[in-house]
Amino acid sequence: MNSDRAVIIALMILANLAAPLIVIMLIAMVASCSHAGEPDLTINIPARVYHIVDGDTLDVETTIRFRVRIRDCWTPESRTRDLRQKKLGLAAKENLKKVALGKRVVIVLPFGADKLESHSGRIDDVQTMSRWLCEVWINGKRRVADIQFNGGFSGRTKDEQKKLFPKTQEMEIDP
Repeated sequence: MNSDRAVIIALMILANLAAPLIVIMLIAMVASCSHAGEPDLTINIPARVYHIVDGDTLDVETTIRFRVRIRDCWTPESRTRDLRQKKLGLAAKENLKKVALGKRVVIVLPFGADKLESHSGRIDDVQTMSRWLCEVWINGKRRVADIQFNGGFSGRTKDEQKKLFPKTQEMEIDP
């Protein structure tokens, strides 16, 4: 893999200007450049966490700011009418604040066929709902998804999240 190509890809991601079609073309280019036995490209981006959105989404800044959805981390929703889910989601958000807010982290953005296949194989696994789906590491040693899971705040998959944190009947909110 030519390092110039990796720099171009990283700049496009950091600039957050890449339309889905451009991202598809870049991933296809990276995948076509790899040879048997070579590891797929990952882009490691040093950043600082400046805002916690919920238990599995945070905002980071490098020279720009962008939103990251933590890969393999499924917490209950904190913005819901289900009061039990809301309580669990707010607890997950508070734990993420304790663990990551203000910390220096490394955002790991994986590219390559096997990285996409590990989820659904779709391109929207890299960027979804204006968020980048990435691994987040603190001090290069602690994976944030593992911290949330080991603390009992998340599941590894959406199905696991549903089993661990079943929804209760939604409560009606008085007007």
